[in-house]
Amino acid sequence: MYIEMQPVPSAESPNDTNDEPIRNLPTPWLNILTSMPFYCLIVVQCANSWAYDIILTQLPTYIKGVLQTDIKKNAIFSSLPFWVMLGLSYFFVFISEVLRRTKCMSMSVSRRFFNSLGNWIPAIGLISLGYMGKENETLVIVLLMIIVGMMAATYLGFVLNHIDLSPNFAGTLMGIANCIAHLTSITAPLSVGFIVTDEKNPEQWRIVFFLTASFLFLGNLLFITFGKFETQYWNEPPQPVIVKTLKNNSQHSVYKDTVH
Repeated sequence: MYIEMQPVPSAESPNDTNDEPIRNLPTPWLNILTSMPFYCLIVVQCANSWAYDIILTQLPTYIKGVLQTDIKKNAIFSSLPFWVMLGLSYFFVFISEVLRRTKCMSMSVSRRFFNSLGNWIPAIGLISLGYMGKENETLVIVLLMIIVGMMAATYLGFVLNHIDLSPNFAGTLMGIANCIAHLTSITAPLSVGFIVTDEKNPEQWRIVFFLTASFLFLGNLLFITFGKFETQYWNEPPQPVIVKTLKNNSQHSVYKDTVH
Protein backbone atom coordinates (compact mmCIF):
# COMPACT_ATOMS: atom_id res chain seq x y z
CA MET A 1 0.00 0.00 0.00
CA TYR A 2 1.21 3.50 -0.71
CA ILE A 3 -0.18 7.05 -0.23
CA GLU A 4 -0.46 9.53 -3.07
CA MET A 5 -1.37 13.21 -2.73
CA GLN A 6 -3.95 13.85 -5.41
CA PRO A 7 -6.79 16.36 -5.87
CA VAL A 8 -10.25 14.85 -5.70
CA PRO A 9 -12.35 15.86 -8.74
CA SER A 10 -15.79 17.40 -8.33
CA ALA A 11 -18.67 14.96 -8.54
CA GLU A 12 -20.76 17.37 -10.60
CA SER A 13 -18.14 18.50 -13.13
CA PRO A 14 -14.84 16.59 -13.03
CA ASN A 15 -13.10 18.89 -15.48
CA ASP A 16 -14.33 22.15 -13.96
CA THR A 17 -11.44 24.45 -13.16
CA ASN A 18 -13.40 27.56 -12.17
CA ASP A 19 -12.45 29.09 -8.84
CA GLU A 20 -15.84 28.71 -7.20
CA PRO A 21 -16.30 28.97 -3.43
CA ILE A 22 -16.14 25.67 -1.61
CA ARG A 23 -19.45 24.72 -0.03
CA ASN A 24 -20.49 22.46 2.84
CA LEU A 25 -17.14 22.65 4.61
CA PRO A 26 -17.04 21.44 8.21
CA THR A 27 -16.70 24.44 10.52
CA PRO A 28 -13.36 24.33 12.37
CA TRP A 29 -14.84 25.36 15.72
CA LEU A 30 -11.79 24.47 17.78
CA ASN A 31 -9.48 26.50 15.54
CA ILE A 32 -11.85 29.48 15.56
CA LEU A 33 -12.35 29.46 19.33
CA THR A 34 -8.59 29.21 19.97
CA SER A 35 -7.54 31.82 17.40
CA MET A 36 -5.77 34.81 18.97
CA PRO A 37 -6.29 37.05 15.88
CA PHE A 38 -10.02 36.35 16.12
CA TYR A 39 -10.08 37.34 19.80
CA CYS A 40 -8.30 40.60 18.93
CA LEU A 41 -10.98 41.19 16.33
CA ILE A 42 -13.73 40.56 18.88
CA VAL A 43 -12.20 43.03 21.34
CA VAL A 44 -11.94 45.88 18.84
CA GLN A 45 -15.45 45.14 17.55
CA CYS A 46 -16.82 45.26 21.11
CA ALA A 47 -15.07 48.58 21.77
CA ASN A 48 -16.38 50.08 18.54
CA SER A 49 -19.91 48.81 19.16
CA TRP A 50 -19.85 50.26 22.69
CA ALA A 51 -18.76 53.67 21.42
CA TYR A 52 -21.26 53.67 18.57
CA ASP A 53 -24.14 52.76 20.89
CA ILE A 54 -23.12 55.47 23.36
CA ILE A 55 -23.24 58.06 20.58
CA LEU A 56 -26.36 56.68 18.94
CA THR A 57 -28.48 56.38 22.09
CA GLN A 58 -27.09 59.14 24.30
CA LEU A 59 -26.29 61.91 21.83
CA PRO A 60 -29.77 63.53 21.97
CA THR A 61 -29.69 63.39 25.80
CA TYR A 62 -26.24 65.00 25.88
CA ILE A 63 -27.22 67.75 23.45
CA LYS A 64 -30.42 68.45 25.33
CA GLY A 65 -28.78 68.45 28.75
CA VAL A 66 -25.45 70.20 28.12
CA LEU A 67 -26.37 72.46 25.19
CA GLN A 68 -29.96 72.88 26.42
CA THR A 69 -31.46 72.97 22.93
CA ASP A 70 -35.12 72.55 22.00
CA ILE A 71 -36.32 69.28 20.46
CA LYS A 72 -36.39 70.61 16.87
CA LYS A 73 -32.84 71.94 17.04
CA ASN A 74 -31.76 68.81 18.87
CA ALA A 75 -33.02 66.61 16.02
CA ILE A 76 -30.96 68.55 13.48
CA PHE A 77 -27.83 68.49 15.63
CA SER A 78 -28.23 64.76 16.36
CA SER A 79 -28.59 63.82 12.69
CA LEU A 80 -25.72 65.91 11.27
CA PRO A 81 -22.90 63.59 12.47
CA PHE A 82 -24.50 60.60 10.77
CA TRP A 83 -24.84 62.46 7.47
CA VAL A 84 -21.14 63.22 7.71
CA MET A 85 -20.50 59.54 8.41
CA LEU A 86 -22.38 58.59 5.25
CA GLY A 87 -20.35 60.99 3.11
CA LEU A 88 -17.01 59.96 4.59
CA SER A 89 -17.81 56.29 3.99
CA TYR A 90 -17.64 56.90 0.23
CA PHE A 91 -14.55 59.08 0.65
CA PHE A 92 -12.63 56.43 2.59
CA VAL A 93 -13.56 53.75 0.05
CA PHE A 94 -12.19 55.99 -2.70
CA ILE A 95 -8.95 56.61 -0.79
CA SER A 96 -8.58 52.90 -0.09
CA GLU A 97 -9.00 52.05 -3.76
CA VAL A 98 -6.41 54.65 -4.75
CA LEU A 99 -3.94 53.23 -2.23
CA ARG A 100 -4.59 49.71 -3.49
CA ARG A 101 -4.09 50.59 -7.15
CA THR A 102 -0.95 52.62 -6.54
CA LYS A 103 0.37 49.97 -4.13
CA CYS A 104 1.27 52.63 -1.60
CA MET A 105 0.21 50.37 1.26
CA SER A 106 0.04 46.67 1.85
CA MET A 107 -3.30 45.26 2.92
CA SER A 108 -2.17 44.81 6.53
CA VAL A 109 -0.94 48.41 6.75
CA SER A 110 -4.15 49.64 5.14
CA ARG A 111 -6.30 47.76 7.67
CA ARG A 112 -4.29 49.18 10.56
CA PHE A 113 -4.32 52.68 9.10
CA PHE A 114 -8.07 52.93 8.54
CA ASN A 115 -8.91 51.21 11.80
CA SER A 116 -6.70 53.66 13.68
CA LEU A 117 -8.40 56.57 11.94
CA GLY A 118 -11.79 55.17 12.91
CA ASN A 119 -10.90 54.58 16.56
CA TRP A 120 -8.16 56.88 17.76
CA ILE A 121 -9.40 60.12 16.20
CA PRO A 122 -12.89 59.60 17.69
CA ALA A 123 -11.19 58.79 21.01
CA ILE A 124 -9.35 62.13 20.94
CA GLY A 125 -12.60 63.86 19.96
CA LEU A 126 -14.48 62.29 22.86
CA ILE A 127 -11.84 63.42 25.35
CA SER A 128 -12.10 66.96 23.95
CA LEU A 129 -15.89 66.76 24.08
CA GLY A 130 -15.70 66.17 27.83
CA TYR A 131 -14.42 69.70 28.35
CA MET A 132 -17.09 71.42 26.27
CA GLY A 133 -20.04 73.35 27.70
CA LYS A 134 -23.08 75.32 26.53
CA GLU A 135 -20.87 78.23 25.52
CA ASN A 136 -19.11 75.94 22.99
CA GLU A 137 -22.22 74.86 21.09
CA THR A 138 -20.73 75.20 17.60
CA LEU A 139 -17.50 73.46 18.57
CA VAL A 140 -19.46 70.61 20.16
CA ILE A 141 -21.39 69.98 16.94
CA VAL A 142 -18.18 70.08 14.88
CA LEU A 143 -16.52 67.61 17.24
CA LEU A 144 -19.50 65.29 17.06
CA MET A 145 -19.40 65.35 13.27
CA ILE A 146 -15.67 64.49 13.35
CA ILE A 147 -16.15 61.72 15.92
CA VAL A 148 -19.04 59.97 14.18
CA GLY A 149 -17.77 60.69 10.67
CA MET A 150 -14.32 59.24 11.29
CA MET A 151 -15.82 56.03 12.66
CA ALA A 152 -16.73 55.25 9.04
CA ALA A 153 -13.07 54.39 8.46
CA THR A 154 -13.51 51.20 10.49
CA TYR A 155 -15.51 49.76 7.58
CA LEU A 156 -12.12 49.40 5.88
CA GLY A 157 -10.50 48.14 9.07
CA PHE A 158 -11.80 45.51 11.46
CA VAL A 159 -15.10 45.07 9.59
CA LEU A 160 -13.21 43.48 6.66
CA ASN A 161 -10.90 41.48 8.90
CA HIS A 162 -13.43 38.63 9.12
CA ILE A 163 -12.88 38.05 5.41
CA ASP A 164 -9.11 38.47 5.81
CA LEU A 165 -8.92 35.72 8.40
CA SER A 166 -11.21 33.24 6.68
CA PRO A 167 -13.10 33.88 3.45
CA ASN A 168 -14.82 30.49 3.79
CA PHE A 169 -16.03 31.13 7.35
CA ALA A 170 -16.33 34.94 7.37
CA GLY A 171 -20.07 34.69 8.05
CA THR A 172 -19.46 32.50 11.07
CA LEU A 173 -16.79 34.86 12.40
CA MET A 174 -19.04 37.88 11.88
CA GLY A 175 -21.94 36.13 13.59
CA ILE A 176 -19.91 35.27 16.68
CA ALA A 177 -18.14 38.64 16.94
CA ASN A 178 -21.29 40.65 16.22
CA CYS A 179 -23.27 38.73 18.83
CA ILE A 180 -20.65 39.30 21.53
CA ALA A 181 -20.23 42.96 20.53
CA HIS A 182 -23.93 43.72 20.73
CA LEU A 183 -24.33 41.88 24.01
CA THR A 184 -21.49 44.02 25.36
CA SER A 185 -22.96 47.25 24.01
CA ILE A 186 -26.19 46.62 25.92
CA THR A 187 -24.30 47.79 29.00
CA ALA A 188 -23.37 51.11 27.33
CA PRO A 189 -26.63 53.02 27.99
CA LEU A 190 -26.93 51.29 31.36
CA SER A 191 -23.52 52.61 32.39
CA VAL A 192 -24.51 56.12 31.28
CA GLY A 193 -27.61 55.90 33.45
CA PHE A 194 -25.42 54.92 36.39
CA ILE A 195 -22.75 57.59 35.84
CA VAL A 196 -24.85 60.54 34.65
CA THR A 197 -27.34 61.49 37.34
CA ASP A 198 -27.55 65.11 36.18
CA GLU A 199 -27.86 65.46 32.40
CA LYS A 200 -26.76 69.11 32.57
CA ASN A 201 -23.49 68.29 34.32
CA PRO A 202 -20.58 68.26 31.82
CA GLU A 203 -18.26 66.65 34.37
CA GLN A 204 -20.41 63.53 34.58
CA TRP A 205 -20.52 63.29 30.80
CA ARG A 206 -16.75 63.68 30.84
CA ILE A 207 -16.44 60.37 32.71
CA VAL A 208 -18.58 58.65 30.06
CA PHE A 209 -16.52 60.09 27.21
CA PHE A 210 -13.20 59.23 28.87
CA LEU A 211 -14.36 55.66 29.48
CA THR A 212 -15.49 55.28 25.87
CA ALA A 213 -12.26 56.82 24.55
CA SER A 214 -10.19 54.37 26.60
CA PHE A 215 -12.12 51.44 25.11
CA LEU A 216 -11.50 52.71 21.59
CA PHE A 217 -7.81 53.33 22.23
CA LEU A 218 -7.06 49.99 23.90
CA GLY A 219 -9.22 47.98 21.49
CA ASN A 220 -7.45 49.37 18.45
CA LEU A 221 -4.03 49.05 20.09
CA LEU A 222 -4.66 45.34 20.63
CA PHE A 223 -5.94 44.94 17.07
CA ILE A 224 -3.03 46.62 15.29
CA THR A 225 -0.46 44.91 17.55
CA PHE A 226 -1.68 41.32 17.69
CA GLY A 227 -4.24 41.14 14.88
CA LYS A 228 -3.56 39.22 11.68
CA PHE A 229 -4.51 40.18 8.15
CA GLU A 230 -3.77 37.06 6.16
CA THR A 231 -5.90 33.97 5.63
CA GLN A 232 -5.59 31.52 8.50
CA TYR A 233 -4.64 27.91 7.84
CA TRP A 234 -7.96 26.59 9.15
CA ASN A 235 -9.81 28.40 6.36
CA GLU A 236 -8.95 25.55 3.99
CA PRO A 237 -10.60 22.12 4.21
CA PRO A 238 -8.56 19.06 5.19
CA GLN A 239 -6.36 17.94 2.31
CA PRO A 240 -7.56 14.73 0.66
CA VAL A 241 -5.13 11.85 0.50
CA ILE A 242 -5.66 8.99 -1.94
CA VAL A 243 -4.72 5.65 -0.39
CA LYS A 244 -4.02 2.94 -2.98
CA THR A 245 -3.59 -0.73 -2.20
CA LEU A 246 -1.18 -2.59 -4.48
CA LYS A 247 -2.73 -5.98 -3.78
CA ASN A 248 -6.03 -5.45 -5.55
CA ASN A 249 -5.33 -2.02 -7.09
CA SER A 250 -8.17 -0.51 -5.07
CA GLN A 251 -8.15 3.00 -3.70
CA HIS A 252 -10.05 5.12 -1.23
CA SER A 253 -9.84 8.68 0.06
CA VAL A 254 -9.03 9.79 3.56
CA TYR A 255 -8.58 13.31 4.94
CA LYS A 256 -5.48 14.46 6.67
CA ASP A 257 -5.44 17.68 8.64
CA THR A 258 -2.79 20.18 7.65
CA VAL A 259 -0.01 20.29 10.20
CA HIS A 260 0.98 23.75 11.51
